[in-house]
Amino acid sequence: MNLNRLYKMFGSKSRLSREDITNYGSASDESVKHSIEVQSSAGSFESDAMDGWDQLSYDTAAMKKLDRKFLSSSYTGYYILSGIIAVGLTAMLILNTSGPEEKNDRQQAKQETRTTLMEDQEITIDESDVFIPETIKQMTPAPEDKQVKASKMVEEFEERKSTYVPPKKEIAVHMLPYLNLYKPQPTPEMERVHDHAKEIYLHDLKLVDYSNYRSRPEVKTKQLVLTGLRANMEGEDTEEPDPIWKGVQIPYSSYIDKSIGVFSKGSYKRALTRFETVIETYKDDINANFYAGMCLYNLREYQKSIDAFKNCIYGPFSNFDEESQWMIALNYDKLGEKRQAKKYYVKIIEQGGYYKKQALGKMK
Repeated sequence: MNLNRLYKMFGSKSRLSREDITNYGSASDESVKHSIEVQSSAGSFESDAMDGWDQLSYDTAAMKKLDRKFLSSSYTGYYILSGIIAVGLTAMLILNTSGPEEKNDRQQAKQETRTTLMEDQEITIDESDVFIPETIKQMTPAPEDKQVKASKMVEEFEERKSTYVPPKKEIAVHMLPYLNLYKPQPTPEMERVHDHAKEIYLHDLKLVDYSNYRSRPEVKTKQLVLTGLRANMEGEDTEEPDPIWKGVQIPYSSYIDKSIGVFSKGSYKRALTRFETVIETYKDDINANFYAGMCLYNLREYQKSIDAFKNCIYGPFSNFDEESQWMIALNYDKLGEKRQAKKYYVKIIEQGGYYKKQALGKMK
């Protein structure tokens, strides 16, 4: 499989260079980092590259072996491999570059006129890594100083750990059928247990630990597996099979971990795409609804954000109730619906929770 073909299919026009990656890892100037982050957000492959290099501590020296083994001299330094390749191939291939095989591979690489993958190597690409729905593409991010960033959320979660006492009681609420994403439909009131679930922290962000409440949870998605051709089969006229997206089921823990990682880096459109995929499998998933709501808020989709947070409040667990009420109030403020926002601020003040002081400030 020609790696350039990956870029023809999915790549962005502006590619990250190795110098960009090195500069990002060593820069102390936030403006330099921000400039590179903007460039990386231009395409899914570039964004994945940053995810991959983060796991490699932005050390591009790891690519030297790949240069010798897989890149012809005319391509060396021409582009940086994507994060998928940086994580997948680097881990898979560098560990196997020793002894007589390494020497033979290098000799073969010098003779090749284009970049190839060997027959026993694969690249697995998740659909959300490549495609973003048009409705999400058209969303416009709020100015950075108006966004609620992951770093701020981490601070709040840490502050609340030592003081928060979760409620444990039965309350009357409206159960929601989750007919549409972020669009709850009211039904007759009924009693249910709105309990505090066990929690985990991924990328320092709070989540409900669904491993305690679901048996072998999985997320339905689509993946593309690209494999290499034998070197002696690759010619100019070689017909490579068209890529085929196949339906797969990914362990929930793995999928949500990567999704939270994407969110924490500020890639809200990609993260929202992934959270919607989770919601399509589990309509009442508190984690996906809450962080989808955060993405939608930062993308200025305030009504949809309200609906997502209401799904959290009306869901089976109370872990994000306070945060969701606060975010609903902020969303109503953004929509100019001051009366609705005030109702939530008053409710937050009466509950006397973490956001009481901030709600009092909003009421002045």
